[in-house]
Amino acid sequence: MNARQQRLLENQQKHTNETDFVALVYHYPIIEQNKRYVNRYICLIESIQQKQSERDPKDKQFVKHHILPVSWGGSKHNRNLVRVSFREHLVLHHLLYKTGDRSMVASFYSMFNFNKNKQEFNYVLTINQQAELYEQMAAVKGEISKRNMSNPETREKISNSLKGKYVGEKSGRARAVINIDTGEIFITAREATKKYPGRKGGKSIGLLTAALNAGYDYNGYHWEYYDEYVANGCVPTYKEKQVSSRFSGHRHTDETKALISARLKARNQPAKNRKKIKNLTTGEVFDSVTEAGNKCNFRTSELLSRLYKARKKNKVVARIIQCEWCYVEDLDKI
Repeated sequence: MNARQQRLLENQQKHTNETDFVALVYHYPIIEQNKRYVNRYICLIESIQQKQSERDPKDKQFVKHHILPVSWGGSKHNRNLVRVSFREHLVLHHLLYKTGDRSMVASFYSMFNFNKNKQEFNYVLTINQQAELYEQMAAVKGEISKRNMSNPETREKISNSLKGKYVGEKSGRARAVINIDTGEIFITAREATKKYPGRKGGKSIGLLTAALNAGYDYNGYHWEYYDEYVANGCVPTYKEKQVSSRFSGHRHTDETKALISARLKARNQPAKNRKKIKNLTTGEVFDSVTEAGNKCNFRTSELLSRLYKARKKNKVVARIIQCEWCYVEDLDKI
């Protein structure tokens, strides 16, 4: 135990309220493996507490922060509150999130995504850090949803809100749909998707609804709401698929076909700026960097970048995948 922890434990013996938050934090079970983040959290809190006298309680740029989180046993009493800036608040919750406690994931996720001031002080996360945060938050959301649904009071509220409402054909918003091509009529769009499923066999009610509202086809058929179809005198009003205006009403002639064929053949010709490259380690010679990358399993752009940087340093050899490479035209410069 270091001197700081020893001092904190001595303070704990003198006081029993939540002002001794540090000792209480150290007794939280999950902190054993992540004490370094707790130490940083403690240092930051102590430095902020020294500035409290300089901060105006009416200043809106400061917000209240629970020193000992409520989920860790802290209260909402003023003794457990400290005024912090937006950046300090975000950093504090980031440190709490790094302790590994799942109860801290939601608070940091909310602050990072909805704090409009984080761009002002350039507080950003890497792509990997954001992906890890979103993945953890998805699991937390699932736990919260299960916990809420396991509560009888929550289920009763949902049940009361749905009383008197109907789903499907009994719903007041249900509308019959008609398949214009086959003449079939379905009570609801849901019933139609049972016979005509969407992609991969799924019941794509949303896709059918979007097609009905936009007037386009769904699953290869044209659909309309039956009441609108009857109101229009049983005349379809769906839209035809959009075709490019350049070819609308035109057919390819022998001249245009020959022109397209010539252009396609030109694409298969070797590029004019293609350069041969040699693997100095194995002695193999390739017609292009792309051919070398495909055979040796590396990214073409990576080798091109290294060769370019080598030339800027008056060098001609670049190293990748434990091999040395050089353009054939530069062999005499080695």
